[in-house]
Amino acid sequence: MHTWLVAKSPRLLAYTLFAARLPSVVPMALLVMVLFVWLRATAGSAAAWTTALLFAVSPYAVDYAQFVRFYALQMLAFLVAALALQRALLDPGGVLRRIALSLAALALLALAVELQETTLIGVGGLAVWAALAVGLPWLADPGVPRRRRLALLAALALLGLVALLGLWATGQLEALWYRYRTTPLFNQPTAGQFWYYHAWFLLYYPALWPATGLLALLAVTAAPRPALLALAVFATAFLASSFAAAKAQRYLAYALPFLFVLWGIGLAAAWPALRSGLAGLARGLGPALGLAGAAAQRLGTGLVALAVLFLVLANPAWLRTVSLLSDVTIPPEEPHVRWSLAVPTLAPLLAEAEVVVTTSELETLYHLGRYDLLISASRRSELPFHERRELGIDPRTGRPVIAEAATMARVMDCAASGIVLSVAHQWSRTFQADTAMKALVEARAQPVPLPARSRVLAWTWAQPPGWTRPAGCAGLERLWRRDG
Repeated sequence: MHTWLVAKSPRLLAYTLFAARLPSVVPMALLVMVLFVWLRATAGSAAAWTTALLFAVSPYAVDYAQFVRFYALQMLAFLVAALALQRALLDPGGVLRRIALSLAALALLALAVELQETTLIGVGGLAVWAALAVGLPWLADPGVPRRRRLALLAALALLGLVALLGLWATGQLEALWYRYRTTPLFNQPTAGQFWYYHAWFLLYYPALWPATGLLALLAVTAAPRPALLALAVFATAFLASSFAAAKAQRYLAYALPFLFVLWGIGLAAAWPALRSGLAGLARGLGPALGLAGAAAQRLGTGLVALAVLFLVLANPAWLRTVSLLSDVTIPPEEPHVRWSLAVPTLAPLLAEAEVVVTTSELETLYHLGRYDLLISASRRSELPFHERRELGIDPRTGRPVIAEAATMARVMDCAASGIVLSVAHQWSRTFQADTAMKALVEARAQPVPLPARSRVLAWTWAQPPGWTRPAGCAGLERLWRRDG
């Protein structure tokens, strides 16, 4: 669906990066609006403004709004689904209204899962919240007989056991565990780092992240309805994702607004006490330094303001946001690949090459319009089981994937001419092309001089005059032949 939206957007507007980003920008803007309206109604204006502003200027919101992928739409769908489910379970209303809200929530959750399957962890968080929001008041109700409560708990435990046995018997439990604890090659270095998300939050928000527990308790006390939902979803997502094998900041995207809800409500609740404390500090600083009168008050106020400003600026999240908006890369990010600088040289070479091999298929298609084979050990490990082999077909592009130097040697033997394309940061990673693959290409093909600023790499090869295609190449040749 998101791919279709990205395809349609430039046709309706103009063929620009802005148009391609629009299907991400609009959902992110709507998400901020939904956060504000929801919290203003359930937690007050201060919490709504604090949450919406903190999230809107966060590197997460800016990054996913610029990212020409589905994460902003996933985040919006999941948030609205959570709010619809909350209203269906907790708000008074007729049966039809509750059914309509529940169906809307299920439809939006289905959309979010279709966009990114990590949403299933968020669904687990919603289940935890529902059990707490509905079950705890019922269990604590003195009017409910003890025998009835125990019977329900026993029934739920039995139902859960039956469900686990059913998943185990059908092989689904093993499949789910496999998805949870395996990862493609590109993600394997962080597979065991259960501290991965903690480290990133601590890097971006060293002042807020360690205070999350206290702010969450403040939020639950000040506005239990939105805060309990946010706490259940984010805590479940954070813990489950931390111990999963595959890790990336974007895999936790759907849960990030709920973290900012806890921060926003907690900060709004703490602000009266903080303001009083800061005012007292400002009044006391002047006398402590031997000053009195208006000068002492101004000095105290100025020093407190500088201290608060330092506290805010010491959180590098703002630096990341500014770098995203200004198109500047900061390590460990790689500098941008500037294909436009290499296209004038590469386009004629691709027109003459019988086979085009690349480690960067989407960029090659976008900038040069053609590729035949992808070199990527990691992508090969992600192919459907029936295609997970050398020259297996990637269903996303319909083109073959290779990872072994022996396969590449056959391609170079069987093609009259060809070109290999890569970019600097990919060519240095073994999960794309391993050492043997790189050695083969660099030994048998000639490098193409390209502007260093482009960060694009290319090699070409051509058979000598009088060359004839060896026997046994027909099966390989059909992978790049365009006849008919």
